[in-house]
Amino acid sequence: VGFDLVRGGYDVEAVDAALDRIEDAFARREKHRGEERAGSSGWQTQLRSQEQSLRAQLARSDGQRFPRGSGLELTYDIEQVDDLCRRIEDAFASGRPLQPDAVRLAVFKSRRGARGYREASVDAFLDRVVELLVVAAV
Repeated sequence: VGFDLVRGGYDVEAVDAALDRIEDAFARREKHRGEERAGSSGWQTQLRSQEQSLRAQLARSDGQRFPRGSGLELTYDIEQVDDLCRRIEDAFASGRPLQPDAVRLAVFKSRRGARGYREASVDAFLDRVVELLVVAAV
């Protein structure tokens, strides 16, 4: 979720920290319910399936991972997004845990139109990555 910055508004870091704690609490609940429904090994199988789905998109070539913007639409810098995607892919491949904040706090330069990836597509994908990282870590 995103909020507009306004004079006299809440402290950005405090809001972000609160939202992260809420996300972590939901992840713990999701894991608990998943293990109740499918058992521990079934839950792990579901997580591996989610990871494979994400890895399929990560495996795409640089510059081809997400749809490009159009017109004067604000987009994300392709090289920066691809760099983060390579780091995520490396973490999945090596089994090294990647901290959710490495993805949550990523910031990309803005571009216009086809010079960048469409923001909504990148954001939705990174939300799925964070969700998997958080659930796997609890």
